[in-house]
Amino acid sequence: MLTHLFDGDVLIVRLPDDLDVSTRGTVVSQFEFLLRSYRPRTVVMELPWCAGGAAVVSAVLRAERLCRAAGASFGTTTSRAAPSLIDGPSPTEGLSLADGPSLAEEDDTPAAA
Repeated sequence: MLTHLFDGDVLIVRLPDDLDVSTRGTVVSQFEFLLRSYRPRTVVMELPWCAGGAAVVSAVLRAERLCRAAGASFGTTTSRAAPSLIDGPSPTEGLSLADGPSLAEEDDTPAAA
């Protein structure tokens, strides 16, 4: 269900377009497996361009909490805003990922260089 790409210390995952309440648990379990397997420093979650359902919000919030617990930075993007990070020529070409505060709470620790 999840499409992913790992390059360097960056894990990029794409949520499926048809994510709903019945598939959210499976997607979160797959994400947790990827997070534990790759141990990335940064995670980018690519959301469907029409992401607005409760299942998508729930999956994003759960992924953010898992990343925070694992010490990984977390960010989101939509596939409509820019070419897909997974389908593009290089996942980091022209992409600047910076460590920042958690979505849920501010982090007072300095960003890594």
